[in-house]
Amino acid sequence: MNSNKVIFIDVDQTLFDNHNNILYPSTIKAMKEISLRKDIDAFLATGRGINLLDHLKEVLPYFKGFVTNNGQTAIYKNKLIHDEETPKELVKKLEDYANKNNISVAYVTEYEAFVNFHDEISKKALENFHIHNSKSLDGKSCPDGIKIKQFWFFGNHEQIDKAKDAIPELDFINWPGEYGCDVVVKGVSKKNGIEKVLKYLNYDLNNTYAIGDGDNDTGMFDAVNNSIAMGNGTEKAKSHAKYVTDSIEKDGFYLAIEKYLLKKDL
Repeated sequence: MNSNKVIFIDVDQTLFDNHNNILYPSTIKAMKEISLRKDIDAFLATGRGINLLDHLKEVLPYFKGFVTNNGQTAIYKNKLIHDEETPKELVKKLEDYANKNNISVAYVTEYEAFVNFHDEISKKALENFHIHNSKSLDGKSCPDGIKIKQFWFFGNHEQIDKAKDAIPELDFINWPGEYGCDVVVKGVSKKNGIEKVLKYLNYDLNNTYAIGDGDNDTGMFDAVNNSIAMGNGTEKAKSHAKYVTDSIEKDGFYLAIEKYLLKKDL
Protein backbone atom coordinates (compact mmCIF):
# COMPACT_ATOMS: atom_id res chain seq x y z
CA MET A 1 0.00 0.00 0.00
CA ASN A 2 1.29 3.46 -0.96
CA SER A 3 1.44 5.54 2.25
CA ASN A 4 1.72 8.90 0.48
CA LYS A 5 -1.09 11.42 0.44
CA VAL A 6 -2.34 12.33 -3.02
CA ILE A 7 -4.29 15.41 -4.09
CA PHE A 8 -6.09 16.04 -7.39
CA ILE A 9 -6.34 19.73 -8.26
CA ASP A 10 -8.74 21.40 -10.69
CA VAL A 11 -7.50 24.28 -12.86
CA ASP A 12 -10.08 26.91 -13.74
CA GLN A 13 -11.24 29.04 -10.78
CA THR A 14 -9.42 26.70 -8.40
CA LEU A 15 -5.73 26.85 -9.23
CA PHE A 16 -5.95 29.75 -11.71
CA ASP A 17 -8.31 32.74 -11.57
CA ASN A 18 -9.58 33.11 -15.14
CA HIS A 19 -11.75 36.09 -14.27
CA ASN A 20 -8.79 38.13 -13.10
CA ASN A 21 -6.19 36.34 -15.23
CA ILE A 22 -3.88 35.54 -12.34
CA LEU A 23 -2.07 32.71 -10.60
CA TYR A 24 -2.06 34.04 -7.06
CA PRO A 25 1.22 34.17 -5.10
CA SER A 26 -0.46 32.23 -2.29
CA THR A 27 -1.34 29.46 -4.76
CA ILE A 28 2.26 29.27 -5.96
CA LYS A 29 3.39 29.14 -2.34
CA ALA A 30 1.00 26.28 -1.60
CA MET A 31 2.25 24.28 -4.57
CA LYS A 32 5.87 24.86 -3.54
CA GLU A 33 5.10 23.59 -0.04
CA ILE A 34 3.50 20.46 -1.51
CA SER A 35 6.53 19.86 -3.72
CA LEU A 36 8.84 19.94 -0.71
CA ARG A 37 6.93 17.14 0.98
CA LYS A 38 8.11 13.70 -0.12
CA ASP A 39 4.96 12.18 1.39
CA ILE A 40 2.54 14.14 -0.85
CA ASP A 41 1.87 13.65 -4.57
CA ALA A 42 -0.02 16.28 -6.57
CA PHE A 43 -1.97 15.60 -9.77
CA LEU A 44 -3.63 18.18 -11.97
CA ALA A 45 -7.21 17.08 -12.77
CA THR A 46 -8.78 19.13 -15.52
CA GLY A 47 -11.20 19.24 -18.40
CA ARG A 48 -8.37 20.62 -20.52
CA GLY A 49 -5.89 18.70 -22.65
CA ILE A 50 -2.21 18.62 -21.72
CA ASN A 51 -1.38 21.31 -24.29
CA LEU A 52 -3.80 23.88 -22.88
CA LEU A 53 -1.88 24.59 -19.68
CA ASP A 54 0.65 27.20 -20.80
CA HIS A 55 -0.68 29.75 -18.31
CA LEU A 56 0.33 27.38 -15.48
CA LYS A 57 4.01 27.05 -16.41
CA GLU A 58 5.12 28.40 -13.05
CA VAL A 59 3.54 25.52 -11.11
CA LEU A 60 3.45 22.62 -13.59
CA PRO A 61 6.84 21.23 -12.39
CA TYR A 62 5.26 20.62 -8.97
CA PHE A 63 2.86 17.97 -10.32
CA LYS A 64 3.66 14.25 -10.42
CA GLY A 65 1.01 13.63 -13.05
CA PHE A 66 -2.12 14.72 -14.87
CA VAL A 67 -5.71 13.61 -15.29
CA THR A 68 -6.92 15.44 -18.38
CA ASN A 69 -9.97 15.79 -20.60
CA ASN A 70 -12.37 15.03 -17.74
CA GLY A 71 -10.80 11.69 -16.93
CA GLN A 72 -10.20 10.40 -20.44
CA THR A 73 -6.42 10.49 -19.98
CA ALA A 74 -4.12 9.85 -17.01
CA ILE A 75 -0.36 10.45 -16.99
CA TYR A 76 2.16 9.70 -14.24
CA LYS A 77 5.75 10.94 -14.56
CA ASN A 78 5.28 11.26 -18.34
CA LYS A 79 3.94 7.69 -18.60
CA LEU A 80 0.47 7.21 -20.08
CA ILE A 81 -1.53 4.97 -17.75
CA HIS A 82 -5.07 5.58 -19.02
CA ASP A 83 -6.27 6.55 -22.50
CA GLU A 84 -9.85 6.60 -23.79
CA GLU A 85 -11.63 8.33 -26.66
CA THR A 86 -15.15 9.20 -27.79
CA PRO A 87 -16.70 6.62 -30.15
CA LYS A 88 -16.75 7.85 -33.74
CA GLU A 89 -20.52 7.46 -34.02
CA LEU A 90 -21.05 9.88 -31.13
CA VAL A 91 -18.62 12.38 -32.64
CA LYS A 92 -20.67 12.29 -35.83
CA LYS A 93 -23.96 12.55 -33.94
CA LEU A 94 -22.91 15.68 -32.05
CA GLU A 95 -21.35 17.15 -35.19
CA ASP A 96 -24.58 16.71 -37.15
CA TYR A 97 -26.69 18.13 -34.33
CA ALA A 98 -24.46 21.19 -33.86
CA ASN A 99 -24.33 21.99 -37.58
CA LYS A 100 -28.10 21.51 -38.00
CA ASN A 101 -28.82 23.87 -35.09
CA ASN A 102 -26.05 26.35 -35.91
CA ILE A 103 -24.23 25.84 -32.61
CA SER A 104 -20.50 26.26 -32.20
CA VAL A 105 -18.72 23.23 -30.72
CA ALA A 106 -15.10 22.20 -30.22
CA TYR A 107 -13.71 18.71 -30.73
CA VAL A 108 -11.01 18.31 -28.11
CA THR A 109 -8.01 16.00 -28.40
CA GLU A 110 -5.17 15.65 -25.95
CA TYR A 111 -3.15 18.25 -27.84
CA GLU A 112 -5.52 20.55 -29.71
CA ALA A 113 -9.08 21.73 -30.17
CA PHE A 114 -10.98 21.92 -33.47
CA VAL A 115 -13.96 24.32 -33.62
CA ASN A 116 -16.65 23.74 -36.26
CA PHE A 117 -17.10 27.51 -36.59
CA HIS A 118 -16.51 30.48 -34.32
CA ASP A 119 -19.27 32.75 -33.04
CA GLU A 120 -19.32 35.39 -30.33
CA ILE A 121 -20.04 32.85 -27.57
CA SER A 122 -17.19 30.53 -28.54
CA LYS A 123 -14.74 33.39 -29.02
CA LYS A 124 -15.53 34.80 -25.58
CA ALA A 125 -15.37 31.38 -23.89
CA LEU A 126 -12.02 30.49 -25.46
CA GLU A 127 -10.64 33.88 -24.50
CA ASN A 128 -11.86 33.50 -20.91
CA PHE A 129 -10.18 30.10 -20.65
CA HIS A 130 -6.96 31.39 -22.24
CA ILE A 131 -7.19 28.98 -25.15
CA HIS A 132 -5.49 30.65 -28.11
CA ASN A 133 -4.49 27.72 -30.30
CA SER A 134 -7.86 26.28 -31.37
CA LYS A 135 -8.26 25.50 -35.07
CA SER A 136 -11.35 26.57 -36.98
CA LEU A 137 -12.86 23.99 -39.35
CA ASP A 138 -14.87 26.71 -41.13
CA GLY A 139 -17.96 24.51 -41.20
CA LYS A 140 -16.14 21.39 -42.45
CA SER A 141 -16.33 17.98 -40.79
CA CYS A 142 -13.97 16.99 -38.03
CA PRO A 143 -10.81 15.43 -39.52
CA ASP A 144 -10.61 11.65 -39.67
CA GLY A 145 -7.99 9.74 -37.75
CA ILE A 146 -7.83 11.94 -34.65
CA LYS A 147 -8.69 10.80 -31.15
CA ILE A 148 -11.52 12.95 -29.78
CA LYS A 149 -11.51 13.00 -25.98
CA GLN A 150 -14.48 15.30 -25.34
CA PHE A 151 -16.34 18.34 -26.68
CA TRP A 152 -17.01 21.92 -25.66
CA PHE A 153 -20.54 23.04 -26.45
CA PHE A 154 -20.86 26.83 -26.83
CA GLY A 155 -24.57 27.36 -26.21
CA ASN A 156 -26.92 28.82 -23.64
CA HIS A 157 -28.78 26.74 -21.04
CA GLU A 158 -31.83 26.28 -23.27
CA GLN A 159 -29.70 25.01 -26.15
CA ILE A 160 -27.80 22.70 -23.80
CA ASP A 161 -31.03 21.21 -22.41
CA LYS A 162 -32.33 20.53 -25.92
CA ALA A 163 -29.06 18.84 -26.88
CA LYS A 164 -29.24 16.64 -23.77
CA ASP A 165 -32.64 15.38 -24.87
CA ALA A 166 -31.50 14.85 -28.45
CA ILE A 167 -28.29 12.94 -27.60
CA PRO A 168 -28.86 10.98 -24.37
CA GLU A 169 -25.64 9.00 -24.89
CA LEU A 170 -23.68 12.10 -23.89
CA ASP A 171 -23.39 14.02 -20.62
CA PHE A 172 -23.51 17.83 -20.84
CA ILE A 173 -21.73 19.34 -17.82
CA ASN A 174 -22.50 23.04 -17.43
CA TRP A 175 -19.80 25.62 -16.88
CA PRO A 176 -20.41 28.34 -14.28
CA GLY A 177 -22.40 31.16 -15.85
CA GLU A 178 -24.99 31.33 -18.60
CA TYR A 179 -23.10 29.73 -21.48
CA GLY A 180 -21.16 26.62 -22.37
CA CYS A 181 -20.48 23.12 -21.12
CA ASP A 182 -18.17 20.13 -21.38
CA VAL A 183 -19.60 17.16 -23.26
CA VAL A 184 -18.41 13.62 -22.55
CA VAL A 185 -19.64 10.09 -23.05
CA LYS A 186 -22.39 9.21 -20.57
CA GLY A 187 -20.86 8.23 -17.24
CA VAL A 188 -17.37 9.56 -18.03
CA SER A 189 -15.88 12.05 -15.54
CA LYS A 190 -12.67 12.97 -13.80
CA LYS A 191 -13.50 10.07 -11.49
CA ASN A 192 -12.54 7.57 -14.21
CA GLY A 193 -9.01 8.88 -14.61
CA ILE A 194 -8.50 9.38 -10.89
CA GLU A 195 -9.54 5.82 -10.10
CA LYS A 196 -6.97 4.58 -12.63
CA VAL A 197 -4.27 6.60 -10.86
CA LEU A 198 -5.32 5.39 -7.40
CA LYS A 199 -5.23 1.77 -8.53
CA TYR A 200 -2.00 2.09 -10.49
CA LEU A 201 -0.12 3.67 -7.56
CA ASN A 202 -2.01 1.75 -4.84
CA TYR A 203 -2.92 4.72 -2.64
CA ASP A 204 -4.76 4.30 0.65
CA LEU A 205 -8.20 5.85 0.10
CA ASN A 206 -7.98 7.58 3.48
CA ASN A 207 -5.06 9.62 2.11
CA THR A 208 -6.82 10.86 -1.04
CA TYR A 209 -7.82 14.50 -1.58
CA ALA A 210 -9.36 16.64 -4.32
CA ILE A 211 -10.12 20.34 -4.68
CA GLY A 212 -12.29 21.99 -7.32
CA ASP A 213 -15.09 24.42 -8.03
CA GLY A 214 -17.29 23.20 -10.88
CA ASP A 215 -20.01 20.72 -11.74
CA ASN A 216 -17.42 18.57 -13.53
CA ASP A 217 -15.55 18.19 -10.22
CA THR A 218 -18.34 16.24 -8.52
CA GLY A 219 -17.11 12.97 -10.01
CA MET A 220 -13.62 13.79 -8.77
CA PHE A 221 -15.03 14.39 -5.29
CA ASP A 222 -16.75 11.00 -5.36
CA ALA A 223 -13.43 9.27 -6.10
CA VAL A 224 -11.59 10.48 -2.99
CA ASN A 225 -12.07 10.46 0.75
CA ASN A 226 -11.38 14.17 1.37
CA SER A 227 -13.09 16.53 -1.07
CA ILE A 228 -12.80 20.33 -0.93
CA ALA A 229 -14.93 22.82 -2.86
CA MET A 230 -13.82 26.38 -3.48
CA GLY A 231 -15.92 29.12 -1.90
CA ASN A 232 -16.54 30.47 -5.41
CA GLY A 233 -17.70 27.04 -6.57
CA THR A 234 -21.08 26.02 -7.93
CA GLU A 235 -23.79 24.89 -5.56
CA LYS A 236 -23.54 21.40 -7.01
CA ALA A 237 -19.81 21.27 -6.32
CA LYS A 238 -20.26 22.51 -2.76
CA SER A 239 -23.02 20.01 -2.02
CA HIS A 240 -20.80 17.12 -3.19
CA ALA A 241 -17.75 18.20 -1.17
CA LYS A 242 -16.84 17.21 2.37
CA TYR A 243 -15.34 20.63 3.04
CA VAL A 244 -15.73 24.14 1.60
CA THR A 245 -12.83 26.60 1.67
CA ASP A 246 -12.79 30.35 0.95
CA SER A 247 -13.04 31.81 -2.55
CA ILE A 248 -10.09 31.91 -4.93
CA GLU A 249 -9.81 35.69 -4.57
CA LYS A 250 -9.42 35.28 -0.79
CA ASP A 251 -6.61 32.69 -0.98
CA GLY A 252 -9.06 29.80 -0.63
CA PHE A 253 -6.73 27.37 -2.40
CA TYR A 254 -3.80 28.15 -0.09
CA LEU A 255 -5.98 27.99 3.03
CA ALA A 256 -7.38 24.59 2.01
CA ILE A 257 -3.95 23.12 1.31
CA GLU A 258 -2.60 24.36 4.64
CA LYS A 259 -5.58 23.19 6.68
CA TYR A 260 -6.60 19.90 5.12
CA LEU A 261 -3.47 18.56 3.42
CA LEU A 262 -0.49 19.97 5.29
CA LYS A 263 -2.41 19.95 8.59
CA LYS A 264 -1.27 23.32 9.82
CA ASP A 265 -3.40 25.58 11.99
CA LEU A 266 -4.94 28.55 10.21
